[in-house]
Amino acid sequence: MPPLSSRPVTAADIAMRLSLAPTTVAAALRGETRIAASTRERVALVAAELGYRRNLAASLLGSRRQPGRPPTLSAAYLVRLTGAGATPYDATLRAAFDAAGWGFQIINLMTVRDLTALARRLENQGVDGLVLGPTTPTDLPLPALPWERFALVSVIRQRASEGFDTVRTNHFGSVLGLFDAVITHGYRRIGVLHRSHTPALQDDDARLAAFLLLQKRRSPGAPPVFLHELPFRAERNAERADLAALDAWLTRHRPELVIGFNSGDRDLLAQTGRRIPTDLAFASLHTYANQRPALAGLQAPAEIVADLTRLRLEQKLRLGELGLSARPIESVVTPAFLPGASLPACDR
Repeated sequence: MPPLSSRPVTAADIAMRLSLAPTTVAAALRGETRIAASTRERVALVAAELGYRRNLAASLLGSRRQPGRPPTLSAAYLVRLTGAGATPYDATLRAAFDAAGWGFQIINLMTVRDLTALARRLENQGVDGLVLGPTTPTDLPLPALPWERFALVSVIRQRASEGFDTVRTNHFGSVLGLFDAVITHGYRRIGVLHRSHTPALQDDDARLAAFLLLQKRRSPGAPPVFLHELPFRAERNAERADLAALDAWLTRHRPELVIGFNSGDRDLLAQTGRRIPTDLAFASLHTYANQRPALAGLQAPAEIVADLTRLRLEQKLRLGELGLSARPIESVVTPAFLPGASLPACDR
């Protein structure tokens, strides 16, 4: 057998050093609670001393197999939502992981009674990485899962402070980028519909800060920006008072273009009698690429976050980085501008 200095350290090397069975060491490295805490601690100390890192090839061999296909990596997307609702990331994450040949599943922690059994089931299925998604409310503590068994990435910025590497979009920069795009198209009176949660999320704060900065005229001669606050609810649930206030705001400020939160705001404007783009141009902060050319705006965060989330998980597995991080990394993505029919050139 080659000396340790010339090859990767394996679980068998740790087992030999501690006079333990390799299966015991492997279980201890996975954090299985059936192994005594003192044994797990001894294994962890020797693993760190020898420079043990999880082998991606071994992970691949432990992942699920499909008939006619080679072994694949596997991930689970953990959310904690009441009711039967979905998150904006469900479809895009699944598409990104499926396209790369990963196994992928979505688990609502609100439906799980035994987290220990869940962790064992995920491990037995060969799940290598976990993606943490939205929770309701967002300030709930992390569930008591043995995180050290998996590579971890979050798509929710608030979880970075708890040890999760995070992939997110630059909402402040996105607003400024969209503003520059509509200026380039020739618009000089710009209305903004801002939706905010209660309590406000960090991304809401970032968007609002950018809007307020634009209202303060970043440069001499910059176009005026008129801001209208909307409650965060689906346009189909808009109340008469909301529509009346929106109509009054449009009549007062006469914007040439309105920037909305998403495509639903375009439908909300239509309920006031405005025809887009005949009477009023429209661009969205969040729009999906497959909506082109019907809707102009920034690519939806979920679409651009999904691929990078998968790449971050794969990178962490290759480096042997499992569990919560003492120094979590935030990967910030800037969305692309997607021109569409709702934002025609303006020469007025």
